[in-house]
Amino acid sequence: MSFSMFYDGHAAEIRFSGVVTADDILRAKKYMWLYPYENGLQYGLCDFSEVSQLNISAEDVRTVALQDRQYSLSHQNLVQAVVAPQPHVFGIGRMWEAYFDAPPARTGVFQNRVDALLWLQTGDYTPGSGSPPSGSDGDPTTDRPNPLWWLRRR
Repeated sequence: MSFSMFYDGHAAEIRFSGVVTADDILRAKKYMWLYPYENGLQYGLCDFSEVSQLNISAEDVRTVALQDRQYSLSHQNLVQAVVAPQPHVFGIGRMWEAYFDAPPARTGVFQNRVDALLWLQTGDYTPGSGSPPSGSDGDPTTDRPNPLWWLRRR
C-alpha cells in the first residue's frame, strides 16, 4: 500500500509514499470520505512529501477532483490541504484544485507541511490564501486552539 491513513473525530490525514498511482489516490480519498467521524469531517490533509513517483494523467486528476467534489457536498465545513514539495507534484495538486473548484470548497496546495498546517489552523480560507500570512515565521502555533494538534504529533 502506498499510503497510510490517520483519523481523528473530525479530521483525516493521508500520507502517500513511494510510487503512487491514480487508483491509490482514489482509494485513499474514498477511505477518507467514508470514515465514520464523530464530529463530521472538517479537516483533510494529503501529504505527498514521501512520494518518489506519481503516475497520474490529467484525466485521472480530473476524476479524483470530481469524486472529491461529489463527496464534499455532504461535508460542507471541510477544509483540505495538500502538501506537495516536488515541483511536478505541486503542479498536479494545483490542477486538482482547479478541477475541484466549487463552492463551498476550501482547498490549498503547499510546498511543505508547516505551511499547510499553519493555513489549516489560521482559518483564512479565502481564495488565494493558500500560503502563510505575511510575516509568518512558519511556526504553526497561534493563540487559537489548534484543531489539528494530533497531526503535528506524527
